[in-house]
Amino acid sequence: MKTNHFLGINNSEGLDAISKSIVRINEILAERLKNDRHCFSGVEPKQLQELISGIDLATESDKSLDSIIEDISNLYIEHSVNIYSPLYMAHLHSTVSIETVIGEYLIGLLNPSLDSWDQAPFATEIDELVVSFFLQNIFGKNHRYDGVFTSGGSQSNLMGILLARDIKRQEYNIDSRRESLGQLESKFRIYCSSVSHFTIEKSAWLLGLGEQSVVKLDVDRQFKIDLKKFQEQLVKDISNNCIPICVVSTAGTTDYGSVDPIKEIAEIAKEYRMWHHIDAAYGGAMIFNPKVRWTRYLSLANSITIDLHKMLFQPISSSLFLCNNKEYIQNLNFESDYLNRKEDFELGMKNLVDKSLQTSRRFDSLKFLLTIQGMKQSGIEDILQGLLDLTRAVALYLKGLDEIELLNEPELSSLVFRYKPIGNKDIDTINRKIRLTLMGEGIVIGETRFNGNTFLKFTLLNPNAKLEDIKEVINAVLNAGHKSSGIA
Repeated sequence: MKTNHFLGINNSEGLDAISKSIVRINEILAERLKNDRHCFSGVEPKQLQELISGIDLATESDKSLDSIIEDISNLYIEHSVNIYSPLYMAHLHSTVSIETVIGEYLIGLLNPSLDSWDQAPFATEIDELVVSFFLQNIFGKNHRYDGVFTSGGSQSNLMGILLARDIKRQEYNIDSRRESLGQLESKFRIYCSSVSHFTIEKSAWLLGLGEQSVVKLDVDRQFKIDLKKFQEQLVKDISNNCIPICVVSTAGTTDYGSVDPIKEIAEIAKEYRMWHHIDAAYGGAMIFNPKVRWTRYLSLANSITIDLHKMLFQPISSSLFLCNNKEYIQNLNFESDYLNRKEDFELGMKNLVDKSLQTSRRFDSLKFLLTIQGMKQSGIEDILQGLLDLTRAVALYLKGLDEIELLNEPELSSLVFRYKPIGNKDIDTINRKIRLTLMGEGIVIGETRFNGNTFLKFTLLNPNAKLEDIKEVINAVLNAGHKSSGIA
């Protein structure tokens, strides 16, 4: 059957259609970037749902590809958040480099699947090259380590806790492949800070340990694990016959960007024979900024999560799971006659499904390869330092405003604060209204809670944002706050 919807041997005409469509999409986006610096159309959920309901998926119309692309692209670009706008700062959702967009096109064009070498020969070797580059930057030239790209930080954290669980079971001569969980595992305990990512509890649930196995540790005023209370908790748990199996340090908490005392936690983990996983999904990019000193302690981890789609400007999703001992990560291997045969390995074929929870997997490493070659490591360093400098400047500005309460001293690029008018006002309701008011005006900022109170949040990940842009948003916060609190 011949169809013009696919490329084929001696049938490259479809490339012309792709090129034409890309040109038109670029024209639509360029128009928005030129004429509208706001990051959101302000459309309300019900309005958008009505627009979407008009899209007929079962159509038999004769609409041309040009017409389809025109209609969908206009709606998509108009009603998505504009990540390139300096007025978007709600989440760990970054702008992306030009190189990565080109990488996405190349990935989609040839669609390699990184589970077996014969589906993705070039992609497999590049994946290994990029993973090795990260490993060497963290652990040095030590060939005992290994790692793999994952679907995101959630999967990477899951893999760290999975290995921690199974290695502790091995100490009790339990074969995790064959034997189900029993009474012993109900005593397992995983430690993390009270402001760590929710995927720690989610991982414990998925692994059959239950949320009760996760001990959320108190933090200090900088939102870092309180080491004294951590030690006290360990003594208490062990006296109650609990078994510490893992501690998770966070290098960049989602709300505050705080970095736990990694070196000291590593020492405690060693003393109590615990697996040490570092969730550096946010802050791991700082390995490319030598001015940031805590990154030297990442090498003390057993496993590490790094998200490239946060501070390394990659399209979602692109994450790494890194392990300091390849023997541990090889525990993930399941052999299949159709996929990863031993004889293939003997011929030098690397089937990356051997160390992944995924089978089919995208060629995400290509995007980073293009980025670091295009921007250079020194360019990435300058951008990362620029974001840190901008965040500190914004923090200083917020401290000078009487009606603003700043909650955290920035360590990365996150700031948590609230509008706090003088008088007995409903501060939580006012701050919730501020965020919604700004969204209606095309400005998107974050919201979180601390001690049951509502706070607002800036996450500064746009290399093109300037202090004056952020001041514009702060003025919008103040104006919305004044209006909501009845201040003239």
